[in-house]
Amino acid sequence: MSASEDSRLYAPLDRPRREIRLIEVLSTKPKIVCNLTTVSLDEDPEFSAISYLWGDIGKIEPISVNGAELFITPSLANALEYVPYHWKNAFPEREPKSCRLWADALCINQDDNIEKGHQVQLMKFVYPAAEVVFSCLDIEASQSDIRLTFKACETLAKSALERGLVRPPYEFYSGVEEIDGKDLDWLLQHPLLDEKYPINSQEFSEAEQAMSRTLRLRYWERAWIFKSWYFRSESFQSTNLNRST
Repeated sequence: MSASEDSRLYAPLDRPRREIRLIEVLSTKPKIVCNLTTVSLDEDPEFSAISYLWGDIGKIEPISVNGAELFITPSLANALEYVPYHWKNAFPEREPKSCRLWADALCINQDDNIEKGHQVQLMKFVYPAAEVVFSCLDIEASQSDIRLTFKACETLAKSALERGLVRPPYEFYSGVEEIDGKDLDWLLQHPLLDEKYPINSQEFSEAEQAMSRTLRLRYWERAWIFKSWYFRSESFQSTNLNRST
């Protein structure tokens, strides 16, 4: 990237004001066109964050950012194409053009080590400030596996809530360390853990295998994936980057 393109893309951020950049996706066909805008976390801006796997840095796709050409990995390109669709489902009353997103690889100047160091420190504030964090699983992930996995997790969460083992999601922020092993004995009582949600053995086997495959996705290998879940204790919308999700 030339110096002129770099300045067009990445104007300096005001560190004391905790400034970050946000992405506005203008179009996705024939290629992604977007703008970067600067906001201060101190002013409580409305935005959503993207949690995703960077993917193979040897595979890149061109996009247009602030009129300059930039290259990103296919996983981020896929997220920028489909997350706005899911954002519209999350906020149907809002104008589509008001969708603003944060993704580290694009919103942080990767050629500026000083900025990277500061912005990485801000990430623990970025995720809690986001209205929604869209968790974007691997492009190759099976839709059926993901649907079955999240259905099983939904059943687990509802059962745990009914049993008083967790608080409602908007309050649940206690951390795994506080869970007493004795409180998990109920997990052994039923395949999907609650008699109110009967399921035959074949269905449970399918759910178990789907969950196993989903949890082995490379998405979970990135350390910041877990930090984004930990920092963001409220709304967390997940998608496998497909409009049918």
